[in-house]
Amino acid sequence: MTTAPQNPQPSGGTPVPAPERAERQPWVVPMVVIALAVALMACAFGAFLVHAYPVLKEPVGTALGIATFAGLVVSTTVLLIRRR
Repeated sequence: MTTAPQNPQPSGGTPVPAPERAERQPWVVPMVVIALAVALMACAFGAFLVHAYPVLKEPVGTALGIATFAGLVVSTTVLLIRRR
């Protein structure tokens, strides 16, 4: 008993064309860079405030926890909506 290969190559030695990649919109890279810069500045400012005013450590930590939870909820929701 013989088995056929899962992905047989076409005979004649013709190469299989590579699948086309979707082109990235021109605004994606600048927006990612800007978002990373804003996030870095926000984290640096929060760290400065906590260092300068130790009484703000708890409120800043709470805000960071809430923002992280909200980000997880939003990203999970978007992922589930896109899967449909």
